[in-house]
Amino acid sequence: MARTNITGSSPGFVVDYNATARSDGRQIDWTNVSAGYIPAGLTKKVIPAGTIMAKNADGKIIPRKDVAAAFAANPSDWAGTETAGGFLVSNADEGSNAMSLSGFGMFVGGVFYRELLPDRGETNFNDWIAEVVDAGYSVRLETYSDSRAA
Repeated sequence: MARTNITGSSPGFVVDYNATARSDGRQIDWTNVSAGYIPAGLTKKVIPAGTIMAKNADGKIIPRKDVAAAFAANPSDWAGTETAGGFLVSNADEGSNAMSLSGFGMFVGGVFYRELLPDRGETNFNDWIAEVVDAGYSVRLETYSDSRAA
């Protein structure tokens, strides 16, 4: 019998995958995800892995930075007070036939590289991390460094 090698992988922003906490799958409310998530030359939205997400009352999620706009556009579904609840585990592609109907996984706790999180440059980044912690989860941010060129 031939030998089989399996290489496990995890998102690059995760320091130790075995030390993460995950929630069950969440559906994305694509109508309330801003057009800023449409990559140049494409027509569908793509939310990168590691994006900080907020959940509304019916359990659907959107990027945390879109909460105020979602409330302004659709106050019947979004209160405008939703807080960060975790980090998207994998890239989410709008309309993809390969994506699960049960939703997208979320890390609700763990140790992550700050510099590799897509929202790191947002003004409210630290506040959103605090919201995840206030929800009862442990989040630790480490500094990423690459010494391969040294």
